[in-house]
Amino acid sequence: ISISVTISKVGISLKQIDMDRAMNAQENKHKDDKISLLSNLAHELRTPLNAIIGFTDILSSIDSEEERSEYIRIIRTNCDMLQRLINDILVASSLNENATSIEKEDCDFSKEFNDICTMLKPRVDNGLEFITENPYNSFYTCIDKGRIAQVLVNFVTNAVKFTQEGYIKVGYRYERGDS
Repeated sequence: ISISVTISKVGISLKQIDMDRAMNAQENKHKDDKISLLSNLAHELRTPLNAIIGFTDILSSIDSEEERSEYIRIIRTNCDMLQRLINDILVASSLNENATSIEKEDCDFSKEFNDICTMLKPRVDNGLEFITENPYNSFYTCIDKGRIAQVLVNFVTNAVKFTQEGYIKVGYRYERGDS
């Protein structure tokens, strides 16, 4: 009986050692994955940040208005890229928490829309026309202004990126939904 118990204990010990090894290997892989992710994130963030800093530094020494406009366009493009990366990181971290917060508030969306479009207009600078359609003098509703702005910024940024000629048009209209 004593030998059987001893063998049984040895078996458990071996299983425990195997489990400990597997858990350590899993923890090490998780640490390696984290380090790799952080390294990639740092690289992705540094790329547009370095461009912004570099072009901003030389902007004051540029005399040519055409060249200055080109550098400003490059800075804006990299600011948009940096903003998208940060937004993606924030969204990904929210998804891991299973919580995407929507912060609704009452507002005049007509005014908010005009403000967002005023902010976006300078980003459409490569010969494209920027058309906004705001059909209402005022339009009171309850929305998450930050999320709507984020959607419009992403939409217009992508439109600028993929539109070679013509125009970019943003607008909205009220449609009664089934309640």
